[in-house]
Amino acid sequence: MIPSVQIRQKSSAPRAKVNPTPPIPPDSPLMPAFLAARRGDFVESSRCIKSVNRKSLPTPEARRWRLLATEAAIRTGDIGLLRLANANGENALFADGRLILHAWEYAQIAEYTLAKATLRKIKRQENLDERSRRRYLALVATIASREGDHKTERVYLAKLIDYLGAWKTPTCQECHENPEQYGDDVTSMDARGRWFAIQFTDVLKRDGDARSVQMKARAVLVSQPDDERAKLRLAYSLMAENKDLEAEAVFRQMDWVIFPDRTFKKPDNDLVFPGSIPLPHDKRRTLSTFLAQNQVQSAKDFLFAGRFDETRQELAAVAPYSTLPYSLHYKALAIEARLARLENNRGAERQSLQAMITHLRRVAGAKNAMTLSDETWWVTRRLTTVDSAEMERIPWSSSSGLTTNELKYYP
Repeated sequence: MIPSVQIRQKSSAPRAKVNPTPPIPPDSPLMPAFLAARRGDFVESSRCIKSVNRKSLPTPEARRWRLLATEAAIRTGDIGLLRLANANGENALFADGRLILHAWEYAQIAEYTLAKATLRKIKRQENLDERSRRRYLALVATIASREGDHKTERVYLAKLIDYLGAWKTPTCQECHENPEQYGDDVTSMDARGRWFAIQFTDVLKRDGDARSVQMKARAVLVSQPDDERAKLRLAYSLMAENKDLEAEAVFRQMDWVIFPDRTFKKPDNDLVFPGSIPLPHDKRRTLSTFLAQNQVQSAKDFLFAGRFDETRQELAAVAPYSTLPYSLHYKALAIEARLARLENNRGAERQSLQAMITHLRRVAGAKNAMTLSDETWWVTRRLTTVDSAEMERIPWSSSSGLTTNELKYYP
């Protein structure tokens, strides 16, 4: 949904940027949970987290609470804590945002069918955060253009134009303002040269209905003279008819549009997305080099978001794991084990843990590894808890492709 236009009050006082998650203060109520997690005591970390009321925390600390709570829930198999950590949906937003980046990677190598299938995994696009939502629109528009789907291309380009019309709102400026240099002043934007603006103008020329778009935009401006979305549509439709001077007059009504005689206020986070699609052949990666990695990553993201059906779907897409590289094979099994524990499925958890031990032995044996105590590895500790078996010793080597950190931390 396009945000309503609410112009923020300007201020000449520069305002410092805010780190969304600054270093944890020594007096933070989350410090005990943080220290317990650092030393690997997630039972204690979970206990400390539950003693803190998230709603009473400032935004950065509330975000830290979610991250700590998610990790503790996954490590201890606490489904209740995981649900609590996901109550506001931040983990789900992160998982869906990463899906867009995966789809973008596929589009870069002209795997458009796979890119669209990845985007369809996002069930509710309207729930995306603003940046991910714009990326989603831009990627769909670009793929449609490359595939000759002009109807879809036009619909999504129009949505991007409407987002640009909200440039002065807090929704956009919270990411694109430059408070260190300009305080709360609205930053500048090249509304005429942006790729989707040029493409939208070309679409109006191709479809031959620029005059109709003009009439609709003017009708809106009669009753809502400050509607910048209508102004943009009017300006682009005038450009489509080669009425550049009239279009410039409309653009000049918006004080944030770049012109040579205006002070340029460089916006923050001004990255062009999705860029060149597809990439030149000599710059394209082979799909087989990153497809499985993306799918395993999404399985982990969905697990952290408490979306277990989707976790299973991603894992099924990379089965059998024996075809995966060593580290991905281990990660997939670890995610399986964590999922089984969260669902209180001891049989499935035991099977995954045993498969992990077999995998570690095979990897280490292949590398003629030295033997280390598995007391430091959650996999054997957890298996012992599940079936009360005696602790085993597992060969391992730092040259096996699996680091100690991966073994102890994943997923």
